[in-house]
Amino acid sequence: MIVAEWTGEFPNLCDGQWKLYMDGEDISSKIPDYLRQSEMNTYNVYRRWSFAKNWDEKWTTYVDGLQKDEWIKENKEWLDTISTDYSIQSQIFDAINAQDWRHNSCGGCI
Repeated sequence: MIVAEWTGEFPNLCDGQWKLYMDGEDISSKIPDYLRQSEMNTYNVYRRWSFAKNWDEKWTTYVDGLQKDEWIKENKEWLDTISTDYSIQSQIFDAINAQDWRHNSCGGCI
């Protein structure tokens, strides 16, 4: 079983790191340093905020990221250090995708 966790939370969602577990074992160190503290670019519907006129909050919904096969191909090098089995890599994508985020998505810095 694969479990992914992003440790950032409101009001500071952007400040966190990825934790990754396989069958209860912490394999977070397999995630490259440059990715461990950033969004993972998985395909999903996200929301972002900005200010409109008169400093009113404006929320926008958008689709962003790589779909599963593209994401696995893009991250193949580090995924292969965990497992070369596509079904395991697919489970890693699904677990990360469920927790992935984007800057400006929680509104904590408003």
